[in-house]
Amino acid sequence: MSRAAAYHHHNHQLLSALYADENAAEDPNDDPGDLFRDTPLLTAEQQYVLAQHCDKGTGGHDKDPFQATRLYKQAADRGNASAQFELAWRYRQGTAGLAQDEKEAVRLYKLSAEQGNSDAQCHLAYCYEYGLGGLEKNLDEAAKLYRKSAETGNVMAECNLGVFFKEGLGGVEKNLAEAVKLYRKSAEHGFPEALHNLAYCYDRGQGVKQNQAEAARLYRIAADQGLPTSQFNLALYYSTGAAGLPVDHTEAARLYELAAEQGHLHAIHNLAVCYDNGTGVAKNPKEAVRLYKLAADRGLATSQFNLAMCHKSGEGGLKRKPAEEVRLLRGAAEQCYAPAQSALGLCYEKGDGVDRDLGEALQLYRLAAEQGNAQGQFCLGSCYDESKGVEQDQTEAARLYKLAADQGHANALFSLGIFYERGLGGLPLDQAEALRLYRLAGNQGNLGALCNAGVFYEQGWGGVAADAAEAVRLYKLAADRGFAPAQKNLGYCYENGTGVAQDTAEAARLYCLAAEQGDLGALCNLGVYFEKGLGGLEQDTAKAVELYKLAAAEGYARGLKNLAICYQEGVGIEKDEAEAQRLFKRAAEKGLA
Repeated sequence: MSRAAAYHHHNHQLLSALYADENAAEDPNDDPGDLFRDTPLLTAEQQYVLAQHCDKGTGGHDKDPFQATRLYKQAADRGNASAQFELAWRYRQGTAGLAQDEKEAVRLYKLSAEQGNSDAQCHLAYCYEYGLGGLEKNLDEAAKLYRKSAETGNVMAECNLGVFFKEGLGGVEKNLAEAVKLYRKSAEHGFPEALHNLAYCYDRGQGVKQNQAEAARLYRIAADQGLPTSQFNLALYYSTGAAGLPVDHTEAARLYELAAEQGHLHAIHNLAVCYDNGTGVAKNPKEAVRLYKLAADRGLATSQFNLAMCHKSGEGGLKRKPAEEVRLLRGAAEQCYAPAQSALGLCYEKGDGVDRDLGEALQLYRLAAEQGNAQGQFCLGSCYDESKGVEQDQTEAARLYKLAADQGHANALFSLGIFYERGLGGLPLDQAEALRLYRLAGNQGNLGALCNAGVFYEQGWGGVAADAAEAVRLYKLAADRGFAPAQKNLGYCYENGTGVAQDTAEAARLYCLAAEQGDLGALCNLGVYFEKGLGGLEQDTAKAVELYKLAAAEGYARGLKNLAICYQEGVGIEKDEAEAQRLFKRAAEKGLA
């Protein structure tokens, strides 16, 4: 809810009357310099009016804020309430030759307010509301002063008193209808914060029947007056097509920029997102990073998180700085921003920019998961699934994967698919459900899911007819993005002419790609190709043995058996029947006789 900050707000009716009186008595031949020298002969009210002219450069006087300050001080010292208010404002801002002094401002506000100056009453109320100028925070006194000022028609006081009624502050009984009444009264005089607050009430249906079209109209009026909160909210309407407005990302970006130029923190962030994604503006990662940094430096959690992600991805010309990423993520996580909690947890899990600490990772994942964050739920589920820092509990893992999968989290959909495929975590073995989940995850580009769905189509599992061509299509989608198991499976299809024309040279190329990433099956397949000189490769039995050894060292059954045969037959290595039998035994223990 927008509360009007205490700012310079003149009583226009009073000034108009004074101008008329002073102008009627003024001789156009008078030298303004003489008036300044003779100001002690003027009444306090005349000094105040003359100060106004100097302040604004009106009435034939040059604009001179320092001279205005001197005149306001003279009038204030003689008890003029309006001058006391004006001087107090200067002390609060530290402007026009005065050093900032909030205590002196409060003293002058009090003097002016005691004489019934409604602006001073309103500003003094604001000081009590926030405990400024040496005052103890006192909402009851603030409410009392706002009420006094509002009774005289002070639009700022009406607006701020409306906030007190809306929130039930300062001993004021919560009354949304009364809040709306006060906002409306102030808004009728064009007061921008009141227009905004009234719009918000229409937006949410608070104290008035919900009417987003009316909210949009009011936001627009306040936005046109330059109020950044209304510019921001109206931009949100355009970005989502709310309140009957068309979706217009260009207009949304324009409004975000207007609000951002006034320092509106969330507008700065949203404008950064526009530049990041090229939404409503030309894509400009460097400008996005600049804006994220502006907001992050002011402590906005969403910008801290996004800036950390930019560092991780190298977006906007940023380089990876793991320690800086952790600092940004920690700042956002400490504000309970769930995406940052889960991302920081991953840093602790991997030891990326911070010492590896699975206990801390678990705690962060749990905090994010409790807020419903899908990434946090998935990561916590993975810890229970794979015994990372906690005792294995696949039932709990399944529960967490389901929560994340229900939000469309691709990795959770994939992992849950594996659980249904294998009947893990107390879930029934259900290949049709597994395939459904693989498809959903694959549609989001999850490479493991694309590969597994390919296997289902190749084998005719999960209630679908065997479809080798569809299997090849799915393998290729994942293989083209460097996923080793898919490269191996696609290589096998080329080797055997399954769903594609037989091409052992292409099979060899794919096995090489997968083997370079350490895929155990691909190491064995490539070993066979070197052992027999297939796929255009020159026969190299020593190379074959080397590849079999790499697979066998990881306990891969086929690698153990193939290496055993080499020892038994002396292929690419000296015969060693004892070593051969040892390896055959290990392969058999793993189910490969």
